[in-house]
Amino acid sequence: MRLTELTLMNFINHKKSIIPINHLNVFQGQNTSGKTAIADSLRWLIAGPGRNMTKAADRQNERNLVSLGENSATVLGVFNSSNNETVKIMKTVKNDASIPKIRLKIDDKERSILQSEIYQLFNMSDKDERKITALMNADRFIELNSSDRKQFLFDLMGITLTEELLLKEFQKFEIPEDLHKVLLNTILTSKFEKAEEWAVSKRITKKRDKGNLDLTVPADFAVNYKAMKMSVSQISLKSLQEDIASLQQSVNELRVVFGKSTQIVEQNGVTEMLKKINDLGIKIIAEGQIFEKYQSSDELKKKIDELKDKYTKADVFISENNGKIQMFKKEIKDLNDRKIALEKIGDAAAACPVCGNEMTEKVIEKLKADTENDIKQLSDKVAKTNKEVEDLSAQQTKDSETLRQLESVLEQFKTAQTNIENWSAQKKQLEDERVGKKQEYDEAKRKIDQAKIDIDKNEKAIAVLTDLKLKVNTYQQQSATAQKNTELAKKLTAEIELYDRIAKLLSPKGEIINDILLMAIHPMQQHLDELNNLGLCDTIVLDKDSFLFTVGDRTEAMLDRHGSEYLRLSYIITETICFFSKFPILIFDRIDTLIEDVKLKFQDFLEYIQDQYENIFVFASKNKSGKPPDLDETQASFFWVKSGTVKKV
Repeated sequence: MRLTELTLMNFINHKKSIIPINHLNVFQGQNTSGKTAIADSLRWLIAGPGRNMTKAADRQNERNLVSLGENSATVLGVFNSSNNETVKIMKTVKNDASIPKIRLKIDDKERSILQSEIYQLFNMSDKDERKITALMNADRFIELNSSDRKQFLFDLMGITLTEELLLKEFQKFEIPEDLHKVLLNTILTSKFEKAEEWAVSKRITKKRDKGNLDLTVPADFAVNYKAMKMSVSQISLKSLQEDIASLQQSVNELRVVFGKSTQIVEQNGVTEMLKKINDLGIKIIAEGQIFEKYQSSDELKKKIDELKDKYTKADVFISENNGKIQMFKKEIKDLNDRKIALEKIGDAAAACPVCGNEMTEKVIEKLKADTENDIKQLSDKVAKTNKEVEDLSAQQTKDSETLRQLESVLEQFKTAQTNIENWSAQKKQLEDERVGKKQEYDEAKRKIDQAKIDIDKNEKAIAVLTDLKLKVNTYQQQSATAQKNTELAKKLTAEIELYDRIAKLLSPKGEIINDILLMAIHPMQQHLDELNNLGLCDTIVLDKDSFLFTVGDRTEAMLDRHGSEYLRLSYIITETICFFSKFPILIFDRIDTLIEDVKLKFQDFLEYIQDQYENIFVFASKNKSGKPPDLDETQASFFWVKSGTVKKV
């Protein structure tokens, strides 16, 4: 797009300046007259925030663009597009630090837009902000470090990264084919920095993997095996396994013998026989306890017969005494009768006056006394005899119970004798049978005991060999691991070296990027050489390693930032960036210093570059002659700037 008119309202020291714009526009005026404000207005309108402007406009704070005492500042640019449309861009900023407002009007259609849409009008995008910044002010490019310059120039020259281009570089530097795909994807989607980070990350990972490898070779040691000292490294796991299997087979066979012998012992019956014999012996002893009092049944029978005889005699005695008692009772009765008769005689005598006398009474009394005495004596005999009969009867009762018990014991005695005889016969029979099976039992028991010893011995041997097998296996595994890890460490070392080489190739100073950037540097250097041929200044060369400019024999770092050489370099950088960006507007500030210090007609330089741009702006203080530069007035407009006012000459 071509700028045809520029209006500044309350912008820095311009209250209101309406400037008709030509193809070439030369602004002259003293310092602080407002020339730089015009350049800043262009930069602010097109490039955006204040950081893209000079320090004079306080690029850190857009509020300082507003004239003192005013509320807002406005810049209006009227452009003519390639489609012959009138495009108006108006940007306004207030002094309250609010975001600037931008209005766009194309023909009769007007609307609010964002800064990014201004970029689009000039065929650029937000991604080109750094390029826009630099082309509007060369200082911004000069301030970039080498790495950022390299990427800037790469973007500026529009070098398109293609698989074909990258594959040629990979093949040139012998990068393995299996890494081509991941490197292509990373570079094409995320630029070289991510690819370098990927290679560095892979190198770190491989280095960590190598550091984690156990390269320790286990120490060999001797053990007892097959009755000799042998080195672990000499022992065969197969031989060990065969020995263990053989011992296990022996254990299995011994367990079979153990099982069969145990079965024989269990089925032999010797133990049961012995138990039965013992049980019978206990029963016989228990039954024999009945003989402790009586040695034989004859003795018991004799005791019974004696008791029976005593019982019979007691019966006779009781019978006889019972007879005596009856006799005594009869006599007592007779005596009582006699007593009664005497009492009657006495009563009769007493009643008879004839026969009643003292003698008679005495006789009768004596007879009665004698009779009572006889009755008493007989009664005592009856009581005594009754007592003897009762005692004997009681004793007879006890003897009867004893007799019953003895007869019962006799029956038990007979039963015990029978049982003892039977049990003794059974015991003898079992003992005879046990003698027959004892030999078989003892042999089976011996085999069981021997099998236990042999099984224990073999199992201990198996445990020892199993432990040895574990040691041998561990040794062999550790040895194999150490050998494997050693080989892997060699492989990882090679991979570490490979990824280190790839990282260096892809680094900002790497050969791959240098190769590709040379494609950008070559046409740029050709352009610089063409400018050099105009004699604008000493030969300018762009260093391919540092991406710094050299003017003659001095680097840009050696140049005075306020001197003419630095200014000339900044003009060339600005023109070069604009040239390759195909940006339509070119701004040169303080150009009079260049014209006065270099014996050169500036018109030659402008004639060389003017066909490349829609608008060229040249800002200069008054030259020594007080006249404007010698330029073709048909292609140029001259303006005097003074105290914020612009006047066309």
